Amino acid sequence: MKCPQCNNSKFKTANVRNPVEVKGESFDVIAEINQCDECGFTSANDDQMKALQRKVADAYRVNHGLLTSDEIRSLRTDVGMSQVDFSNYLGVGESSVARWETFQIQDKSMDNLIRRSVVRAGDEFAWVV
Repeated sequence: MKCPQCNNSKFKTANVRNPVEVKGESFDVIAEINQCDECGFTSANDDQMKALQRKVADAYRVNHGLLTSDEIRSLRTDVGMSQVDFSNYLGVGESSVARWETFQIQDKSMDNLIRRSVVRAGDEFAWVV
């Protein structure tokens, strides 16, 4: 890959601060992306872009008191459910669960549904039936 600004072909992976906007709010998220050794131009590959999107979504979630993607995945796996089982239990599409566990921000009502569907008994999690 050649840098579009200086034509240099040497890039390094660096943690770079990325100013982003989500739903009208600004966030600074540090993410690992490729940076030109010569001029500092940055470029992200597909995997880096997915990781950046997830960090951005989770920053928004934390700011609004919503479960993060890891927290949703953890709740689901702690009770031994697959994404399909989880989506059926909640009455939502399987793709919604997959998106919530990556970059799609769930709305407050879905966040509340997820939280109210799981009860913690000691160190064990269980679904409310």
